[in-house]
Amino acid sequence: MWFLPPLWLLKAEWRSELLTDVVAASAILAAYLLTAATVLPAVEDKIIVQKLRRWQYYGFIVDYIGRAIQATSLLLVLSLVAIPLPTLVTTIGPLKAHANLVNQGFSALWWSMAVLSVGFVYVATRTLLKLLRAR
Repeated sequence: MWFLPPLWLLKAEWRSELLTDVVAASAILAAYLLTAATVLPAVEDKIIVQKLRRWQYYGFIVDYIGRAIQATSLLLVLSLVAIPLPTLVTTIGPLKAHANLVNQGFSALWWSMAVLSVGFVYVATRTLLKLLRAR
């Protein structure tokens, strides 16, 4: 992302459409994960969950879902910050001198968090589905 100018978020023509969609998707995914976490008490009677508790792995699953919620929420916050950031970069003197560096750094952070969030949500959803299907 750092050396690919077409992916620099703050000066891209498609920025507003992408950020609007990502804000909506991140809010939905964060709410979904919070709702999915409420399913965990319902599966506590399953044999696999009892074994996971006994082997002390159940906490890892709960922590992973928590990390997925945090990553998705952070992507949401970064996307909301990215909306006014181009205006701030062009109006604040010290940032104006380093506008390309701010654009490169923020874009690399944003794209990394987007990929991380998608990965976390995928694995958390797959884990929850396996827990629900297990006996």
